[in-house]
Amino acid sequence: MKATLKVTTIAALAVAIATAAVATHAAPPIPPTKTTAKPVIIKSGKSFEKCVVLNAAQTLEYGFNSSAKINFNLHYRKGDAIYYPVKEDRVNRIDSSYEASVREEFCLGWENKTNVDVEVSYSYQVRK
Repeated sequence: MKATLKVTTIAALAVAIATAAVATHAAPPIPPTKTTAKPVIIKSGKSFEKCVVLNAAQTLEYGFNSSAKINFNLHYRKGDAIYYPVKEDRVNRIDSSYEASVREEFCLGWENKTNVDVEVSYSYQVRK
């Protein structure tokens, strides 16, 4: 009977050690995926926007490349007012981030004031 008790105790100890080993070697959390959209063509005189809801303290990482210099902004609306935390004129590349101070729907916006169509490739990622 004592031999059975020892085997059971050793088996329980082995399970506990294996469980602890698995817990300490757990897979790291999966980082948020970056959304890369298909390139868009913005006609001369037109604009394009992509919107995403951010909670306060969330960070929006974003970037783009364009075939010509265009106007870019990050904006949100409250009633009839539009607020522009980021506004850049005549740029063709940006890699940046913005931390929201309020919960709102923020929009990445591009405006083509050139006389040619412009191709824009962009990506964004929301981090908590």
